[in-house]
Amino acid sequence: MKTEKRLTMALSVLVALMMLAVPLASSSNLFVDGGQTNSNGDAPLIGADADISSTGDNTNSPTTTEGWSVDDVWLIYDQATLNKIGTYVDFAKWCEAVNCSETWQAGMTPWIAIAFTTDEQGDISIQIGDTNTISFNGMKKGNHLATGYLGTALVNNSEDAFGFEITKQISDAVVSLKLGDDVKDNSKTFSYNPVSVNVDFVLNEMNGATILNKTDVTLPINDAKRGINWYKTDYGVRASVLSGFTSVEYLISCLAKTNVITNDGYQIDTWKDASGIVYQNSELPDKDSNVASNRILDDMTITANWSLKTGYAQLDVNVAGDITTDKKFVQAFVLNDDNKIAFSDASKTKTNALITSLPGISQMGYNVVSGSNEQIYTMKVTSSNGNEVKNGTVLSTDDSLTVTYTMNTTLYQKITVSSEMFDSDVVLFAPATDDFTYSQVFNALQKYNGTKSELFGITTSSTYATDKSYVTSDNYYRITGFDGVKGNLESNKNASNAVTLDVSLNEYKVMFMVNGKFEVVSVAYGENPLDKCTLISGMTVDHWVTYESANNKYTFTPVIFTQGYIAQLENQSKADKDKITQTFIACFYPASQTGYAVFNAKGVSDSDNSNAYFGSKDVTEIIVTGKVGDSISKADAPSSSKDHWLFFGWNTTENWGSDDAKKDTFVAYADNKVVTYNAVWDDYKYAVTFYNGSNVAGVFYCNEKTGILKIADLNGAIVGIEYDGTLYSASALKAENAADDTIVYADPNAAKAYLDAYNKIIFSDKDGYALKQWNDADGKAMITVKETTTSPYYEVSKVNIKEIKSDISLYGQFNPKDYTIIYSGNTATMTNEMKQIVKVDESVNLFSDSAFSNDGFKLKEWNTRPDGKGTTYALGASFSLNGEQYEDLKNGEFSLYAIWEKSNGNATPGDNTDGDNDNSNTDTYLLAGILVVIIILIIVVAVVLRKKN
Repeated sequence: MKTEKRLTMALSVLVALMMLAVPLASSSNLFVDGGQTNSNGDAPLIGADADISSTGDNTNSPTTTEGWSVDDVWLIYDQATLNKIGTYVDFAKWCEAVNCSETWQAGMTPWIAIAFTTDEQGDISIQIGDTNTISFNGMKKGNHLATGYLGTALVNNSEDAFGFEITKQISDAVVSLKLGDDVKDNSKTFSYNPVSVNVDFVLNEMNGATILNKTDVTLPINDAKRGINWYKTDYGVRASVLSGFTSVEYLISCLAKTNVITNDGYQIDTWKDASGIVYQNSELPDKDSNVASNRILDDMTITANWSLKTGYAQLDVNVAGDITTDKKFVQAFVLNDDNKIAFSDASKTKTNALITSLPGISQMGYNVVSGSNEQIYTMKVTSSNGNEVKNGTVLSTDDSLTVTYTMNTTLYQKITVSSEMFDSDVVLFAPATDDFTYSQVFNALQKYNGTKSELFGITTSSTYATDKSYVTSDNYYRITGFDGVKGNLESNKNASNAVTLDVSLNEYKVMFMVNGKFEVVSVAYGENPLDKCTLISGMTVDHWVTYESANNKYTFTPVIFTQGYIAQLENQSKADKDKITQTFIACFYPASQTGYAVFNAKGVSDSDNSNAYFGSKDVTEIIVTGKVGDSISKADAPSSSKDHWLFFGWNTTENWGSDDAKKDTFVAYADNKVVTYNAVWDDYKYAVTFYNGSNVAGVFYCNEKTGILKIADLNGAIVGIEYDGTLYSASALKAENAADDTIVYADPNAAKAYLDAYNKIIFSDKDGYALKQWNDADGKAMITVKETTTSPYYEVSKVNIKEIKSDISLYGQFNPKDYTIIYSGNTATMTNEMKQIVKVDESVNLFSDSAFSNDGFKLKEWNTRPDGKGTTYALGASFSLNGEQYEDLKNGEFSLYAIWEKSNGNATPGDNTDGDNDNSNTDTYLLAGILVVIIILIIVVAVVLRKKN
């Protein structure tokens, strides 16, 4: 029994030893490196901190207006703006109550709608501006309203009218909602900016040919309610209308009335615009709904399509001889009883008068020598068989006519003047045998009225007096000379029969503002300024506005780049071509949804910094547009043409530094309100620049100051500081003492930002070094600092600057920090360490082979890892760490591990006494020990069994 127990105990010991073998072997490296490596054997990261960031989304809750309020004010002029009524009321019931059609009609004129909310009924009135008022007794028009009430009135000429004239601009007229004399709400304003465009009706063309028959026009009556005015032109009729309020059909209806347009041979069937849309020549009924799609928004040209009247025939009229033209002519001739075309004097019926001239072609010419108009050509009219057409001539309806012009070359010679300013060459004349000079030709160009030349009205210009050049009266062209020679316009040298008048286009300047950017472009006369704008590439602009400002109040006016408006710009530019004629601001949303933000570079007033500008000295304010309710983005920083001015940001109040100031606070675009931001400037006298090596650590911008004995004196001279490219105003430190004597800053965030930047400058850091002091250029200490145990871990101990009367440069003096090289014997039995204290950037020799001893082994080298897989350093090698490497150390320590080899010199990875390379040796020793125990147990069992037997 005892034997069996002994055997059982021995086997139990055996099993336990076998179970210990595996974990002992696998954990053998923990013995070796003493916890200096992580689980994968790599050295731990030094000074690694997690980067934790978070984001937040703030949503503004909409506010709800209750009680008395004016909710909206808008102009109704088409179906879309009429339908807007349904946003506030039951549209159908409201229209029924006020006897208004639900469809926009041709007979309607624009009118104003005001949606409003009240708490009670009574004698309600609404006033727009100073004197214009409409009343709503007992809310008689509010019986069918869903959420409030709606008042309406025609723009002019109505019993409820506000009295505004449709052609006049309304700027920010205050809308007041009253109960009796009590003003309940006046928070809304109403603006109206009429834009005039031209519609030209061409009456003298037939399929590209000029009609020779006379067309008589009796102009329609001007319509003040719709802003329509009528004019006669050389080619027909022009209607000047307000953009968006009138339809093409309505204008044609005015012209289609009886006896407005009459022609003895033709009648108008239809009209066609430049895009090919055809309109019927008919009167519209007073109420016609099919007008909204053809509202006139821009300049238009509409040509009449004529047809022959019964009893007339049309013949082509050609031009031949010494005068050539690209024009084609046609004429309708009355037929006689034989269905023929007969010519005679006007006293006979059903006969036609002879053609005596053609429009735009003259038999007269200007003699440059005599300075007078004289007959140069004779003309003759022939039929298709070449016979002259005279009184008594009778032609068939399929015949044609030719007008032949013959020049009198016996008496005259032709002078042809070419120029970029002429649509076609100008033809002048001189006696056939006489010479003529450049001066005579130039004088003739100023007087001749036979061709296009008369339109240019060439006049002298004092602007170009120095080079003897001229400018046209409309300022389109600058005239420099003849035939490539400058200044010979008045030369008495003989000219040839073909001369060239040298000109260049005159230009004016306009500015475009798009999304906070701007560009100033030069526009040649005759060009569309929009073609010059590069900022809108790839963008869709809803509309453009110009602006005017007075007493910090801004008025924005929509513009359309019609030919008429461009002509106004050109005329406006004549006053001073070196100045910007007009500024155009791009709007990307409809006018009712557009808000404006104004950034003023000069500050609250010109006295802040009158020398401030944006990129160009002509640009002192930037206007940015956006959608009402969207956040306003910050404009780029302005510049100053004078030194020693600091820009600290944008301020939404006029009292920068006051308790209610909101520096760099960017709110949303507002409805019916301009948000203004003023640049925050401050000037300084001198700069104190701090250098960390060759780099600028920061700048203190200061006023002149003497008696600087301590840091508080220096701080008192500071206007602002600059750190890492950002300016911080010293006014951010405005504070007051609370009841418990703690400092309470007016803007804690601004104060913290300032102090953080201040500390980073005056307590600048340098990798591996500690700041000692700031020296002047001579190496004298001006500011001395000492280390502390609390942030920012430095404080100023002494100031020797004394005074600031000029710019000062200070240079940081830094002392190198100490670090420790720790040498480890790196064996299971050798746990002692040796240390070596070294300064950053100091060169030292590493310990040699005498540092540690290990029986049977010799020290081979040093390594940054105990397993020898890190960086290897030779024994006694020169070593140093720079500042950047120092910052990577943990606790200012650098560890080196001894790497051993057998004394016989046969070094193998397994020869080391510990480390990862010796794991196999350790495992072997353990297993050998276990085998020895097993053998002993077998012997013991054998002995026991033998004794038993």
